[in-house]
Formats: sequence, C-alpha cells, structure tokens
Amino acid sequence: RSYQLEACGPGVAGVTPFWAELRGRNRKALILDAPEVGCVPGLRGLQLADEAPLGHAQRTASEPPELVAEALRAIGPPIWQDYEEASTARQDEQMFRRLLNQIERKGAYCRHLLDRHSFDLIVVVFDRTHIGSHWFWKYSSNSSGSAGGALTNAIRELYEAIDRQMGLLLARLPPETNVLLFSLFGIQTNYPTSGFNDVLCRR
Repeated sequence: RSYQLEACGPGVAGVTPFWAELRGRNRKALILDAPEVGCVPGLRGLQLADEAPLGHAQRTASEPPELVAEALRAIGPPIWQDYEEASTARQDEQMFRRLLNQIERKGAYCRHLLDRHSFDLIVVVFDRTHIGSHWFWKYSSNSSGSAGGALTNAIRELYEAIDRQMGLLLARLPPETNVLLFSLFGIQTNYPTSGFNDVLCRR
C-alpha cells in the first residue's frame, strides 16, 4: 500500500457526466469547456472539453474534432501556463485585460454557436475567475497583506464580466428554458496545506 498522492479525475474513476444520459435519445447538446470530463462518445451536438486546461494532464478535445481549432481562434489560447506568482504590477494589469478580453470573446463565441444551432441542453463554463482569483488575490481587500491599488476589485470585475455574458446568453434562450447557475468553489488566504494529507495518512 502506498500513501503517495496521485492526481486523478473523473475519467480515472469511470464517472461520466450527466449529459451522457442523452445518448440515443435524439437530443442535441452544446457542452462548452466542461473541465476534466472529456467528450462523451455518441452524443449528438457539439462538445469542447478542457479549453483552458488546469494542468498538463488534461488535453483540449472536441466533438467534432475540428471544433478545437475554431474555439481557440475565437476565444484565444489558454492562459494557465502564463501564471506567475511573483509577477509585476504591469504584468498583472496586462493579464487582467487578457482575462476580460477572453471572457467577452467566449461569450460571443457561445452566442455564435446558439445562433447557428438548436440544442436541447446547453452547458457553458466560464473559468477565467479561477486563474484570475489566484493571480489577483494579492490585491484583494480580503487578502492579508493586500497590495491594493487599481486591481483591488479585479476579481469582482471578472465575475461581473461573466455575469454580463450570462445575461446576453440568457437573452438568446426561450423564456420557458430551465436555467441552473452554479459555482464550484471560491478562494481565501490559508497557510500552506500541501503536506497535510500525507501527514494525516501516515500518522
């Protein structure tokens, strides 16, 4: 038995997303940027998985395969690999503008797909708040030792930008559409905890 930690995702556990239930039911789905689940074979519609992967383990994939290139042209390249913990204020301002731009472009791409196709299920993920929270937390008034300045409200402004795009998407949908909005997690200041799991397992 080993207590070494190993990164894994739903695919390793054999878990499928709920939209896999639509296979064989003559239903069409738009799955845009669902993280860590991959594409569901045999599902009608359009699927883009891990458009902005959180690490090297995930690979951007799509059904049909050519959707990857189209989406990356429309939205822009993933930003995670550009993360710098010791970035300068100028680099942070540039990243903030990049994130806002990609949120706007992603919303426009979603609307473009909705105008071209009709779907029974739409799953759209806006994930730029994840890297944005890591990048701009040092400026937040909630952070101990906040750097403050022009980026004090950067995280909130990213959420507001996504909120605007969601409003534009909802305006494209019929009034009887069932809508579910959710957020996976937030962020807060903590002491480093990366070694806790190993210590707990061994003791």
